[in-house]
Amino acid sequence: MKDWGRSRKKTAAALALALCLSGFGGINAFAEGGFAIPGQESSSQEVTETAPSETALPESSAAPSQNGEDAAAPSAKPETDSGFTMPGKPQATETPTQTAAPTEAPAPTAAPSVTEPPKTDAPTAEEEENLSDAEYMKKLTVAFMDGITEITPDHPKAHFQAVMVRAASRRMGSAQWFVDGAAHGDYYSSEFPIYNGRITGMEMDIPFDRETENREITVALEVHLNGEVRRIEKTVQIVNYDEAWYNQKLEETVHGQVKPVEIEATVRYWTQTYANQYLGGANGSLGEGSRVIYCDHYGTSAAKIWIPEENRGCWVPYASVRVSDKDYTVKEDFSDEVKEAFVNLKGYESSTDYLIWVNLERQRVNVFQGHKGNWDLIFTSTCSSGKNTTPTPAGVMTYCAYGDGWFHPTYYVKPVMYLNLERGIALHSILFNPNGTVQDGTQGTPVSHGCVRMPADKIRYLADHIPVGTTTVVY
Repeated sequence: MKDWGRSRKKTAAALALALCLSGFGGINAFAEGGFAIPGQESSSQEVTETAPSETALPESSAAPSQNGEDAAAPSAKPETDSGFTMPGKPQATETPTQTAAPTEAPAPTAAPSVTEPPKTDAPTAEEEENLSDAEYMKKLTVAFMDGITEITPDHPKAHFQAVMVRAASRRMGSAQWFVDGAAHGDYYSSEFPIYNGRITGMEMDIPFDRETENREITVALEVHLNGEVRRIEKTVQIVNYDEAWYNQKLEETVHGQVKPVEIEATVRYWTQTYANQYLGGANGSLGEGSRVIYCDHYGTSAAKIWIPEENRGCWVPYASVRVSDKDYTVKEDFSDEVKEAFVNLKGYESSTDYLIWVNLERQRVNVFQGHKGNWDLIFTSTCSSGKNTTPTPAGVMTYCAYGDGWFHPTYYVKPVMYLNLERGIALHSILFNPNGTVQDGTQGTPVSHGCVRMPADKIRYLADHIPVGTTTVVY
């Protein structure tokens, strides 16, 4: 305690001496911060004013007296204290007020707003239900959604579609499609539900040919509701193509439809292959199980085949192949246009004004009149060609001779139009019994031994009108 007392007295004396030496009137100098701690030199520079963001010293403060009691400075603000405590002096009973750094006042927080639903004039569901038919149809929107603006030969089928939107509610009406102002009978509905998103349609198929003229048509749809009508319409162009396009498409059709009959066969055992029907000139071999195409035969001694894997034709012993019994015929006939295109594209010519085409796949005999590159179809008949094991040989032949008929003890045929005298290949009638009744009138299915059988009246017509020398194509 004694040491503490001495220290306090020494400190007070040193402070008093420092105030006297400052020459600024003691208390004011101390209040302005111009004092020095005992044992340190006073700074000769002016004290810089405290930045606003820091805590500034008060402008005046109480100076301690010699006896250690506080004395009030005459110019000091009574509510401000220096906040400085002399060593050894107990704190004042009243806590000095600290000066806070000035800061910006926080912006007042806005009260949360309440979002109100947007105002709208849209009718309620109840109001929509109560709309009159006139108001309902006025609000209804009907629009095409198919995007069709033209119809062409490569896309002759058109599917028109329309959609209904903004329908206030579901109601029952009627609908009718129109083409060029005429009601389309297949597209009328007396009970037609009308509702939002309802789609209706109509299909059209324009029959194009080389002579079809370019034109435009009007397509329309009417929706009726108790006397109220909503109608939409649009113009669609019918655009035909030129001759070159039709020729190209026809050629593609011919190549895609008209094909040779390929009768499948399997090699029974290993065998050599030969250059001719006499089995002379060996030119290769085939192993058991080989797949080949059976083309023709020479009696029962040789079979003519085609080897797809080797891309070559040859002859083999007749017994060395097993011929498929599959039916390769197609019942539907070609169109007249395809028939004419086929013979004209192939460039067939004849020494007469006629040309005969026997089609094995469709089992038809076709007769044309004209000349090379300009053949016109004038006659078609069903027929029955050679069965799979004894097929009618394919190729280009000539009607070379006429015969009244073949008369055998068990049957007869007449008349006969020979295509190959050596082999006896001919066009003739169906088989008749000796008494004149029909023995075998099969048509449209290959059943003969290689000849082409036709109905009696059809073969008679050919024999009476087609001259000898006419080219006959079997394909």
